[in-house]
Amino acid sequence: MVYFSFVFTYLFVLFSPIHIREVAEYKYYVEDSVIHFSFMVDIDELEDLKKSQSCDYTKMLAFCTSSYVNENATLFINESPVAFEFESSSIRNNHLNLYFVSTTKLRNVSEMSIYNTCFYNFNLNFKNRIIIDIEKYKASYLLDIKSKNLNCIIQKD
Repeated sequence: MVYFSFVFTYLFVLFSPIHIREVAEYKYYVEDSVIHFSFMVDIDELEDLKKSQSCDYTKMLAFCTSSYVNENATLFINESPVAFEFESSSIRNNHLNLYFVSTTKLRNVSEMSIYNTCFYNFNLNFKNRIIIDIEKYKASYLLDIKSKNLNCIIQKD
């Protein structure tokens, strides 16, 4: 019986959702010549944002958060900002997932940059994980308040 409770306890810990405090994830990827952008954050991380925004988070959590993210996280391709439209949302394991799609097709990428100021005005320790999978460029970066700019030069073969 002791063995069974030991195994059950560790299986519960191993298969429980992992909560990483003070981090949001932004993933940029291409499908059918359109840039997709997914965003994920633990819902508990939105408490300060809820208090500071005039948006009604109790009724429109995804809409309010998507507007904030779209205003404070910008992807530039060849020095031009990419416009994204909110597409859908979901909540899994207390994480808010937002999905965006670019309004224009991707063409001839020579450089990318990202400017991201999300959540730094609420929490100076917050980090934004940026994952890029655009054409042949695949990388992951962790930005903080000191490094909210990211510049990437795409090497052509």
